Formats: sequence, structure tokens, C-alpha cells
Amino acid sequence: MSRPYFNRISKDLTLPYIDTRIKRKEITAAIELLLRRDAITIQAISLHDPENQFLSLPPEIRNKIYTSALDIGSLPASRTRVPHNSELPNGERRSANVLCLCKQISVEASSLAEAFDIAYIPVLSSINYAELISNVMRHGPSSLSSIQRTILAGLAIFKHIHLHLHIGYRMSSDVSDEEPYLDTRAAYTYGRIRQALLIYTCASTFISQGLGKGSIKRKTIVHFDHLFSDWCHMLVMADCYKFKHLARIMGEDKHTDWEVRYYVHTGGQVKERYWSLWDRCLTMHYESLEKECSNFPNIKLVAEVYGEKTWSLEGKAAGATRSITPSSTLWPSWPDDVPWRRFERVRSDEAVLPEDNA
Repeated sequence: MSRPYFNRISKDLTLPYIDTRIKRKEITAAIELLLRRDAITIQAISLHDPENQFLSLPPEIRNKIYTSALDIGSLPASRTRVPHNSELPNGERRSANVLCLCKQISVEASSLAEAFDIAYIPVLSSINYAELISNVMRHGPSSLSSIQRTILAGLAIFKHIHLHLHIGYRMSSDVSDEEPYLDTRAAYTYGRIRQALLIYTCASTFISQGLGKGSIKRKTIVHFDHLFSDWCHMLVMADCYKFKHLARIMGEDKHTDWEVRYYVHTGGQVKERYWSLWDRCLTMHYESLEKECSNFPNIKLVAEVYGEKTWSLEGKAAGATRSITPSSTLWPSWPDDVPWRRFERVRSDEAVLPEDNA
């Protein structure tokens, strides 16, 4: 591959305008609606009523059934739940139908998943999180699609989150042209991530107030994929927001331990010829990100390296590693031929060591 590619605006020389602002007051009101679970009064259960026999089982037995039916991890953060792209086949999971049986069962089963599983939240420039919040306020949570509800529930309720940046693209009709046409809406990536982070941090405040002091912190990975090593050179970031704005939002959420991760590619023909220059460029990217993250003790920076060349920071910077965080194939991304995009459902507790790719 002849990466990295460089464009002044985008490959097709176009740039849309996208308003990525979001109203904090609306976020707060919408989160209150999402987190409001009416108290469930369990009345006397007739053991002769078939519909009530399940709820008459001891709670620990019901929990085992929920765990099996929904494939909930037995240990915290041992399973990753990925919302299924509705444009792909098999987008629905039948096991989730257990959540539709009755209100008490839905609350009990969902609470287990929210406490033990990792919510994988895809962040794309095509997803308008401000619009999701507005729809909740105007029409209620039930107006959202299943994927939209899953994404908001992950941001607002789950204790373990994996926010992962994805990007749409198309290849050139010229087979000799290896450079893809990235979705130009990705020029507003920082604004979209900011929307998701504001929803998340607002919910963290509510959760901490409910659990009280000394409660367990939420743990979240914010993965920028190839944004810093490739995409930002192929598209000019057009939003008024920068990484420093995102770091401040994360760092000021004292109820969360954050990991900021991104991929670093050290292979390719162009990088072979100009490796010394590109090595310095990658180092400058890392040092700039590290400077912003170092202002907040609850943010850890990790650069996940792959490729045949050895980056000068490997073995020196604590955040440089050859251990790769897998990403889901259910949502588009480029490059899509790397080994950790093989899996439909990712497991965050399994580090994938990359193969050598030129």
C-alpha cells in the first residue's frame, strides 16, 4: 500500500457543512427520561398462573437464566455487546426478545448486562446524536429505532464502554487507484465525538449521584482508529472543535477512568522511502495528544502500533504498544483488511497481535 495519502480538502475536493452543536439542557432532560425507571411493585404471585411462574423463581436463578439467554459475561467487562447495523443481514438477535416479555424482566435482565458487559458504541459522522436527544424530548425514548436506543443506553447506563470511531468510504472505479474516497462528513468527526461524550458525561453525573460517594467508576475506551495516523491527512478537519476540547470533557468527568487509543501504521511503500520523516510526524502526533491527556490524571493515552517498521517511540513511550484493540466489522471502516477487523463481535478482554502488513 502507498499510504499515507495527503489531500488539501478531500480526494474529490468537496466539503459539506454539518452543524454538530448540541444543547446541554436537552441532554440533561433526555438523560432524566432515559434513566427514569418507574418503581416496580411486585404483587403476590400465583404459582398456578403460568405467566407468573418464572417470576416466582429465586432471583439468583432468574439471573442465571438472563445470563444464559443474553450471553452476559460472568465477570465485569468480559463480553462486548455490539449494536447491529440495520443495513446488514441478521441485524437482530432473537435472544434479546427476553427483554420484551414484561417490565420487571426487562429491568432485571438489562441491569445485569449494563453492569457486566461492555457497550460498543460506533461513532460515525452520519450519526447525529443531537437529533437522537431531540427525538427523545419530542416523542419519547420509544420513538427511537432499536439501534438508536441501544446506542443511547450504552452511553447513558452501561458501566463499561468502548466508543469506537468508524468511517464510511468507497473505492475508486480505477483499479490502479488504491486511495479510497472517505466519507467527507468525517471532516466533522470531533464534533460528533463531542456530542457522544457530552451525553456520556451528563449521564455519569446522574449515575454517581444515585450510587453515592465511593462508588465504582465507569471505565471507557475512546478509540480514534486511524484518525491521527491516516484520516486527518486525507480529510481536513472542518469543525471548530479540536482534540483538546474532547480531552477536557473526558478529564472533567471524575466518575470515569478513560483510555484514549488509536492505531499507528508503520508499513507501506511511501513510509519505507520516507520513514525518517514519517517517524517524526507520528511522534509529533503522539506528543501533542500526550500533552493534552497529561492535564487529566484519569486519562491514559495508548498508541497501538502495527507494520514492519519500528517506530522510534516503541520501548520508550509507556503508551506505545503492539497489542491491538479489536474493532467490529458490523460498522464500516478503512482500512478494512487489517487482522483485528475480522470479528463481527469483539472481545475487549482478548488482545489481538497484528500480522505484519506492508
